[in-house]
Amino acid sequence: MEEMRAVEPKEGELEHVSALIAQTEKEADDIGRALTKSKGVISQRLEIYAQEIDRRYTALVAKQ
Repeated sequence: MEEMRAVEPKEGELEHVSALIAQTEKEADDIGRALTKSKGVISQRLEIYAQEIDRRYTALVAKQ
């Protein structure tokens, strides 16, 4: 019984991490589409944001 209680928080955390990964993937798709339509300073800012999303995604996948 105690083992079940110990596993529950880990399952909840896994679900949360999985949801964050899905959200990050959506953000990456949105940025990818925006990058193809932008240029100049906007494109540069989107590139920086894309790198941040990539770092976050990598960290979340490692945590999963």
